[in-house]
Amino acid sequence: MFYTYNRKNLEFKRFGFKHYSILAFTLFLTYTIGRFVQVNHLTLYEKEFIIYMDRNYFSQDALVETIKNKHLKFPHIVLAQATLETGGFKSKVFKQNHNLFGMKQSLRRPTTCIGTKNGHAYYDHWESSVEDYGYYQATSGLIKARNDQQYYNLLSQMGYAEDPNYILKVKKLAEELKDKF
Repeated sequence: MFYTYNRKNLEFKRFGFKHYSILAFTLFLTYTIGRFVQVNHLTLYEKEFIIYMDRNYFSQDALVETIKNKHLKFPHIVLAQATLETGGFKSKVFKQNHNLFGMKQSLRRPTTCIGTKNGHAYYDHWESSVEDYGYYQATSGLIKARNDQQYYNLLSQMGYAEDPNYILKVKKLAEELKDKF
């Protein structure tokens, strides 16, 4: 028997020899698209481990889904902020701290961070960072914004970032990312 692993759906599928054309197509996808991986002779533990790792794998699509699931206001702006704050998801603070927003550890509001590392809050998982940003939205007044411009004004008034052009950069990127929501 042959097994293929569908990373998008987090599932293994079994193919018999009678399904050779399907298997050939799957192998074609393996080498061209990269969504399917040939995984013959894996133990149940190894299969569960692969699924566990993929659930914890970061991608922009996973971030979009998490922002939607957490019901954050102005999700396109939040995604733009995460993209800018992490330098395209490559920054040290993101990789080591799982911190998407450059947040500091809060001592005055509920938080999901588990401490401070490298001068920023660190989280056990990047999704906790998104949840913490939701708490930040709720307690800082950002949740009261009725439109994009009010949200940008509040971010600016609060001094969210040190970069004087931060709001302009976020606006530009948020417009490009609007279609993801």
